[in-house]
Amino acid sequence: MVKLRTRRGVCALVSSLLAFVCVLSISQTAIANSWYDQNPAIKPGIPDTGWVSTDPNLTSGDGYCGYVAATNVLRYWDAHGLPNLIPDGVTDDQLMTTLKGSLTLGDATYLRYLYQGGTIHGTSCNEIEIGLRNYFIDRGYGNVAIVKQFNTADIDLALIQKELKACEQLIIGSIDDLAHWVTGAGWYDLDPGTWLGVHDPNPLQGGGANLGGAEDYYQTREQNGDLQMYYNEWGTIDNIISVSIIPEPVTVLGVFLGLSSLGVYLRKRGRARA
Repeated sequence: MVKLRTRRGVCALVSSLLAFVCVLSISQTAIANSWYDQNPAIKPGIPDTGWVSTDPNLTSGDGYCGYVAATNVLRYWDAHGLPNLIPDGVTDDQLMTTLKGSLTLGDATYLRYLYQGGTIHGTSCNEIEIGLRNYFIDRGYGNVAIVKQFNTADIDLALIQKELKACEQLIIGSIDDLAHWVTGAGWYDLDPGTWLGVHDPNPLQGGGANLGGAEDYYQTREQNGDLQMYYNEWGTIDNIISVSIIPEPVTVLGVFLGLSSLGVYLRKRGRARA
């Protein structure tokens, strides 16, 4: 009986080791073939929502880019770890209407418009950050969604690459006084320099290049310590909003209980041998 138990224990140990080696091998292969090791380096799965709103007040296109970028971010996390972040059946138009709320100044569900001279003039970085955070809270994910804002002094290519590699979603924009938001998707090392790959609801605006795939590429440069992107003209990237998620407490608890159970099993087996 003791020999039988020993054999079973050895078999279980060998099986565990083989499984570990297999997982490690797969993980290393996945890392070696990571999207960011390619050129162009484009993160897979990022939505590319077009301007689909039927709102007659926005036919000129003013103010819509922030809502499109926010929709891209929410669509991504709805499909990558936060189920039902967007209710089933909700279209992009309906989602943007939910984000937008009323066109009245100071009255918005999540993202409020800026007004200048009585006309719509886009959405500020603070409004997008606060609006996204409130949306996550209202959908029950306030404890797992992390919404961060970076300003000009913090922004460079290394930051953008670091945030995208860390499985985070970026909204890049407020380019000087050009006031435009796009969704970060990756980068392309070209001559000259590095071009940002983005999903832009108003693509190929002066200087942009379609280099294959769904992405639009805009040239970047460092100027006086600031990161600039060519969109109609050179402009400093003033703001980036990064959205990431952390494991839910239930997931963390499950891992903890699993490791605890394994520890108890090994301890009991050691006592049985003794």
